[in-house]
Amino acid sequence: MNYLITFRDNKTTEQFVDEINRIEGIALKDLKVRDLLYYNGEPIRSGIGVYIFKSKDKCYYVGNCVARCFAERIPAHFDLRKVGWFNTLLKTIIKNEFADKEITDDSLHIAAKFAFDNINLVLVNFEYHKHYINQKIKINNLERDLGKALSSYNKNFRKNQSLQIENDLL
Repeated sequence: MNYLITFRDNKTTEQFVDEINRIEGIALKDLKVRDLLYYNGEPIRSGIGVYIFKSKDKCYYVGNCVARCFAERIPAHFDLRKVGWFNTLLKTIIKNEFADKEITDDSLHIAAKFAFDNINLVLVNFEYHKHYINQKIKINNLERDLGKALSSYNKNFRKNQSLQIENDLL
C-alpha cells in the first residue's frame, strides 16, 4: 500500500493534490505505529511534514508535524476524552458527519469508530534539512495550500509565511 509521498521543492500544489488523490493511503483501521516510522522497511527520515486524513471522496483533515514527528502527532487525534487537547480529527468528524454536533465522550467514541472504518492516512514527508526554519515554513505553507486545494473540512491554517533564510538550497 502506498501512503508516503516525499516532499520535492519542484512540485506544485496541484501536482501534490493529484498524487494525494491517486493514492489510497493506509486505512486507519490497519495503521500501526511502525507505519509512522518505517515505510517498506526503510526509516521515514525526519518523520515531519504534512499528513492528510481522507476518504475516496472527502478530505477530513490536513495537519502538519514540525515540532513533533508523525508517530507522536497522529495518535493524539484519537484522544477519546472531551477534555482532550488535540482530538481535532474526531471533532471535525462530529461537526461534519453527525446530525448531533455536540462533543461528548460518547460522540468522540463514535467518531473514532467512523474514522477507523472510513478514513485513510497519507503522509508527505520532508527529509532532514539543515535550514530548519525554512523547512518549517515550507511545511506550514504546504499544509495551508493542500488544505485549501483539497477542500479540507478543517479550515484553520496559518497565513502564508515568507522564507527567512537566504540560499535554502545549500
